[in-house]
Amino acid sequence: MNYRRILPLTGMGWTLLLLLFPIFAFAEGGKSQVPLADPYILLDGDTYYAYGTNDANGIRCYTSNDLRVWKYEGLALNKNNTSETKNFWAPEVYHIKGKYYMYYSANEHLYAATASSPKGPFVQVGSYQMQNLIGEEKCIDSHVFIDTDSTAYIFFVRFTDGNCIWQAKLSDDFITPVAGTLRKCFAASQSWELKDERVNEGPNVIKNKNRYFLTYSGNHFRCLDYAVGYAYTSNIATGTWTKYAQNPILRRWDDLVGTGHHSLFYDKDGNLRIVFHAHNSTENIHPRLMYIGSMQFRSNSLVMLNDPIIRPTLSTTAPYNPELITPKWGFQNGGAVTIDLNNDGSQDIVTGGLSFVQDSATGETTTDTISYIATFSPSTHRWTRVTAKPPFKVTDSPSFVPCDINNDGLMDIIAFDQTGSDKEGNREGIFLGKGNGTFEEAQVQLMVNDQWSIVNGLKGACNAEVIDIDNDTKLDIILVGHEGETNYNVILHNQSTDGSELCFSVEPYDTEFLLREAIIQPADFNNDGYQDFVISALVDGREDQLRFTDVFLNDPEQHGHFLCLGLGEKGADLKRKSNGALQVADFNNDGWLDILLAGLGEVSSGEAAPKQRIYLNQKTDVPSFKATLCDLQSDTYTLSSSASNSVGVIDWNGDGLYDVLIGGIKSNVYSGMLYLNDG
Repeated sequence: MNYRRILPLTGMGWTLLLLLFPIFAFAEGGKSQVPLADPYILLDGDTYYAYGTNDANGIRCYTSNDLRVWKYEGLALNKNNTSETKNFWAPEVYHIKGKYYMYYSANEHLYAATASSPKGPFVQVGSYQMQNLIGEEKCIDSHVFIDTDSTAYIFFVRFTDGNCIWQAKLSDDFITPVAGTLRKCFAASQSWELKDERVNEGPNVIKNKNRYFLTYSGNHFRCLDYAVGYAYTSNIATGTWTKYAQNPILRRWDDLVGTGHHSLFYDKDGNLRIVFHAHNSTENIHPRLMYIGSMQFRSNSLVMLNDPIIRPTLSTTAPYNPELITPKWGFQNGGAVTIDLNNDGSQDIVTGGLSFVQDSATGETTTDTISYIATFSPSTHRWTRVTAKPPFKVTDSPSFVPCDINNDGLMDIIAFDQTGSDKEGNREGIFLGKGNGTFEEAQVQLMVNDQWSIVNGLKGACNAEVIDIDNDTKLDIILVGHEGETNYNVILHNQSTDGSELCFSVEPYDTEFLLREAIIQPADFNNDGYQDFVISALVDGREDQLRFTDVFLNDPEQHGHFLCLGLGEKGADLKRKSNGALQVADFNNDGWLDILLAGLGEVSSGEAAPKQRIYLNQKTDVPSFKATLCDLQSDTYTLSSSASNSVGVIDWNGDGLYDVLIGGIKSNVYSGMLYLNDG
């Protein structure tokens, strides 16, 4: 794994590079810069929205005004809003009766999710979409077609004859399939689609006059001859689908190979378009990239036009509001998160920390803890503070975890002190969002030793994460920290029966260590469909160990309970670090999540100096990791600044590989470095 150091970013260098100069990297005649496989484009109003297969954490969304330059908008569907944890594939989004519906597959089952904005956040509705027709049987690649009489049909892929295409009618909720309407459309049969396994997949239906066209992809997606053909019928409900004799209509177009899994749409000018993916190159499949072509109906046929293919580019332009960095809104040791508080599809800000206030008359400085909410307005591209009154009392060093803990469709906040201090006046707890930027502190019932008690705060925690630990569709809370000698390394299992009352049972996952300044990252490290987590922290009360790093495995024999793997013990997989950063990502695109650790190593481990390493997942049922040699490890910049820093993991250049962005203090100067992943 190689990383290229791009440039140091110091002082105003961050502002100049990221904010003042919009960056457009045009790729006309070259590769697309949008890393979406199985792409789908929705035209809603004057904006195009693109979705596709790419991110292990859910479904990405990109927007464009012209189909050529696209902007990444974040996750439209976050896996935390679903009951699944992996394999989020082939999404499609429809605007139906004022609501947005997303149809997608996850872990090889079909699901539907809804949202009030095409950018999300989409939230899963119900369980397996096809459960009442085919039970637990696996299926993928859902496509919904709504006929001119408003009858809706779902087309999808089963594995009953290779990959073959089936259809069913949908009820009036546009989600539930109607019993007795399931029927097979067709399977692989023509010679062009039998070059690599028996695969017909990626269905898409469009109607022209009185004929229905079902376009699809043939061959395995890894094949250079992955291509698009179509079948037709005059009766979508009961008619026989006849494959076009001159298939395929799209194969190895221009310099592109592996051209398939597409969708059809009309652009702003009424032209019929096809969006499809192609291999990265003739040598490498991944990351698959999105391209856009032109199609046309001719007589009773559907043809691909020889117009130039659109090879999309990415814009890194971001909204900038100078007001957010003025002293009036500033604070020290602060925390901040961006979330959609009012379900309008735009990211708002929750933040707070220690504020220094100087009396203009006396010159005396006093301190206070502040918090504020700022909501974003798409029309002005600015954030506006909701109210001068703090939404809730915070600590000196607050941290915020956004989530919908009570499943009411509104974002809530879990707030706590990163240092684990217990100063008078600190408020740590769960604050329920009202959808307008205001919050209400929740009373929480906790069950400890079979006894229920009501509490108002989460004392002792220095960090928290929210995940569905036991796949029951309710969010649970992982706490880490201590208060005095009392250990708060516990799981709060969500036992709530409705959104009006929060109830949790308390279960310790570690009773040996008193941890502070901890970082938690949840992840499915062994790809078993259940969430595990990793912790990096400082240790209090022990002379033999100053730092702690370890992975906690979701017990395969008793899901929802955790086993400490001892990977941070001396001589084991992970070198213990703290005072730095912990990130989880699939750095080498092998489908398994890896760990990035940065911080101060322990003297007893032979690493007194600050260091940063990537540990690659060894792809075992019981997770194990191996440190990889990469430029991050030997770079002199990193060696002198990986403590007390921040690390971001992001696909900076849209090539489908995770890059690393480091920010921190080097020689008393705030600085940063961008490392591009070269694979």
